[in-house]
Amino acid sequence: MNKMKYVTANEAKQSFGQVMETAQREPVIVRKHNRPAAVIISPQEYDRMRNTNLREFTDFCEQVSDKAKKKGLTPKELKKLLP
Repeated sequence: MNKMKYVTANEAKQSFGQVMETAQREPVIVRKHNRPAAVIISPQEYDRMRNTNLREFTDFCEQVSDKAKKKGLTPKELKKLLP
């Protein structure tokens, strides 16, 4: 997904149906005062991004857990550290 379409907030308001249709194929960046204000994406792209973020976060947590275990951090010690 490399391509992106830019529209002004006014254009998005005037042709919202077309913007939503375009967002099914590519992200649409809505600009207000010549600055990005919003991004409209398809539900499929949202799910893909969300799942990627969840996977990355889970992987990160597992890496931290593995490092903590290797350094001897036990659940009991962790409880002392965290209120």
